[in-house]
Amino acid sequence: MAPERQQGGFSLLEVLVAFAILAIALGTILALLGTDLRNGTAAGDYSRALAWAEQKMTDLELQPVESLEAGTAEGEVEERFHWQSEVAPDEAVDPVGRAQLYKLRVQVAWEEGPRHRQVALESLRVGVRP
Repeated sequence: MAPERQQGGFSLLEVLVAFAILAIALGTILALLGTDLRNGTAAGDYSRALAWAEQKMTDLELQPVESLEAGTAEGEVEERFHWQSEVAPDEAVDPVGRAQLYKLRVQVAWEEGPRHRQVALESLRVGVRP
């Protein structure tokens, strides 16, 4: 009599374990992709906010020093980003008494879900007193 051959295949337990491993792996991959998407969006927002801040700072730096006035200005861009600029005389020591330093600050802020985000740039500008 010939020996009986066992049929090849997977048991139900092996199939369930394989599906469980696949489900865990897919869940992890999808979670990572979701995080990547959120991080990509946040990076894009920071880039746009920084570009707006740089533009506003450049506007302040290109103004003639005589026309710089202490104070603040603000506005909105892209219906999402709120900017604020501030010009303030700096009290630096000037031995000659002819230079005037101005502190320039530009901040761009926006809401990202429940979080408040912002970028800020600061610079100094030198003017000559008459």
